[in-house]
Amino acid sequence: MCIICALLVLSAVNNYSFAKTSSPEDSTNAKNARKRNTAEKVLLFHYVDDIYKTSHLERAGLDSTVFQNAIIGFYNLKRANVLPINCNILAVIDFTRPATAKRMWIIDIEKKKMLLNTAVAKGEIPANPDRVANHEPIPETNVGFFITNEIINDRTGTALKLDGVDDGFNDKALEREFVLYGSDEITKSGRSVVCPAVPTENANAVLNALKTKSLLFIAGKDATYASKYLDEDQAAKFAHADSSFNLVKDIFN
Repeated sequence: MCIICALLVLSAVNNYSFAKTSSPEDSTNAKNARKRNTAEKVLLFHYVDDIYKTSHLERAGLDSTVFQNAIIGFYNLKRANVLPINCNILAVIDFTRPATAKRMWIIDIEKKKMLLNTAVAKGEIPANPDRVANHEPIPETNVGFFITNEIINDRTGTALKLDGVDDGFNDKALEREFVLYGSDEITKSGRSVVCPAVPTENANAVLNALKTKSLLFIAGKDATYASKYLDEDQAAKFAHADSSFNLVKDIFN
């Protein structure tokens, strides 16, 4: 009985202390912060929708949710100083789309213009998995955010090195020489050898568009995929605060 009484007294003291320290001013500040956060997110999503429509991405088959996730990562990676602040090029690959579809898109975010829409094959699992982007075995080409690196010449020919930034999913991509390259051997099943590949006739255009530390987002069927760069709140705050990214001007002017 004494223990119960003591717990009740402790609970009352804690409630009193909380009520005493939580002033009306604190409550107002919290409400204003929530309103600011909501307003920033609304503006960001309006902006994303404007790019999506102006670039005719729906007509080109890019899923709006996949594009939204790519944009959220785009701004969070700038915020984290992983992606250069002056980067305007975003590439998206959606491996949930049929292999026969043009499932890679390259977009100029600043100009709100789709630069290229092409087919892309995902890598098969090799007998020796040393070159896959992360932990083996993997069911398909790795998903997530990649920063494009240097163009190299390897056994596949000219290729673009990819640097994965999602821990546990693709962060070993660079050391395992995970690349994007051109190939004549893309089969009707949409498979290439190990790494993602675009048709040879489009390879130069793709690699040149992405060669200067751009962002590539690969969407796939991995239900376990998660990324710290998909934080909507932080992306909205960064985009709203960035003087070079005037949400209100771009939406309403």
